[in-house]
Amino acid sequence: MHRLSDQALLSCYSVAVRTGADRDFIRMLLEEIKRRELELPKLDKQPESS
Repeated sequence: MHRLSDQALLSCYSVAVRTGADRDFIRMLLEEIKRRELELPKLDKQPESS
């Protein structure tokens, strides 16, 4: 993941969480965010569908 910019990584993480991507994928992104010592983006929760 060294070729992915910090901003792209954070954006990818945000989209992955919002869309409910695979947990292992989200965990991999989160590990890389922590490794780079980046601040996690604040995520707006989507309203639940009824």
